[in-house]
Amino acid sequence: MKALLLGIGALIQEPLFFLLPTRQASFFQWYLREGFRVEKPLTLMAMGQYQEPKGYYFPSGIY
Repeated sequence: MKALLLGIGALIQEPLFFLLPTRQASFFQWYLREGFRVEKPLTLMAMGQYQEPKGYYFPSGIY
Protein backbone atom coordinates (compact mmCIF):
# COMPACT_ATOMS: atom_id res chain seq x y z
CA MET A 1 0.00 0.00 0.00
CA LYS A 2 2.82 2.39 0.85
CA ALA A 3 4.57 1.74 -2.47
CA LEU A 4 1.29 2.23 -4.32
CA LEU A 5 0.64 5.60 -2.68
CA LEU A 6 4.20 6.81 -3.24
CA GLY A 7 4.07 5.71 -6.88
CA ILE A 8 0.77 7.40 -7.58
CA GLY A 9 1.92 10.52 -5.76
CA ALA A 10 5.02 10.69 -7.98
CA LEU A 11 2.94 10.38 -11.17
CA ILE A 12 0.36 13.08 -10.59
CA GLN A 13 0.61 16.79 -9.85
CA GLU A 14 -2.51 17.06 -7.70
CA PRO A 15 -2.70 15.99 -4.05
CA LEU A 16 -4.10 12.51 -3.33
CA PHE A 17 -7.49 12.44 -1.66
CA PHE A 18 -8.93 9.29 -0.11
CA LEU A 19 -10.40 8.01 3.14
CA LEU A 20 -7.66 6.73 5.43
CA PRO A 21 -8.65 5.07 8.72
CA THR A 22 -6.68 6.70 11.56
CA ARG A 23 -7.14 3.55 13.66
CA GLN A 24 -4.26 2.08 11.66
CA ALA A 25 -1.88 4.28 13.65
CA SER A 26 1.44 3.14 12.19
CA PHE A 27 0.19 3.58 8.62
CA PHE A 28 -1.35 6.97 9.43
CA GLN A 29 1.90 8.15 11.05
CA TRP A 30 3.89 7.01 8.00
CA TYR A 31 1.38 8.84 5.78
CA LEU A 32 2.04 12.12 7.64
CA ARG A 33 5.83 11.62 7.71
CA GLU A 34 5.81 11.23 3.91
CA GLY A 35 4.33 14.70 3.57
CA PHE A 36 0.72 13.73 2.88
CA ARG A 37 -1.83 15.88 4.68
CA VAL A 38 -5.24 15.37 6.25
CA GLU A 39 -8.03 17.18 4.41
CA LYS A 40 -10.98 16.22 6.60
CA PRO A 41 -10.87 13.79 9.54
CA LEU A 42 -13.85 11.43 9.66
CA THR A 43 -15.13 8.91 12.18
CA LEU A 44 -15.86 5.34 11.16
CA MET A 45 -19.34 4.23 12.22
CA ALA A 46 -20.98 0.86 11.70
CA MET A 47 -24.44 -0.54 12.17
CA GLY A 48 -24.42 -3.78 14.12
CA GLN A 49 -21.33 -5.65 15.21
CA TYR A 50 -18.12 -4.26 13.73
CA GLN A 51 -15.39 -6.61 12.56
CA GLU A 52 -12.12 -4.83 11.87
CA PRO A 53 -10.62 -5.79 8.48
CA LYS A 54 -7.26 -7.52 8.30
CA GLY A 55 -4.53 -5.55 6.53
CA TYR A 56 -4.92 -2.20 4.80
CA TYR A 57 -8.20 -1.12 3.32
CA PHE A 58 -9.89 1.96 1.90
CA PRO A 59 -13.37 2.49 3.32
CA SER A 60 -16.01 3.76 0.94
CA GLY A 61 -17.81 7.05 1.42
CA ILE A 62 -20.69 5.57 -0.58
CA TYR A 63 -22.26 2.60 1.14
